[in-house]
Amino acid sequence: MPTPNATAPSEARSYWCVPMDSPGELCVPQAVSQLVMTGRYQRATAEREAGE
Repeated sequence: MPTPNATAPSEARSYWCVPMDSPGELCVPQAVSQLVMTGRYQRATAEREAGE
């Protein structure tokens, strides 16, 4: 993910084609944390079931 202030193309770097007003517009940090924790739980569950 590009930094919030990356708004123009440059070599081998991603950028935002539409600048945002602030980094907080991306998403709620708690939602990202919950998504990551859910993924970790589901992966651990799948690995545990595969081992049985």
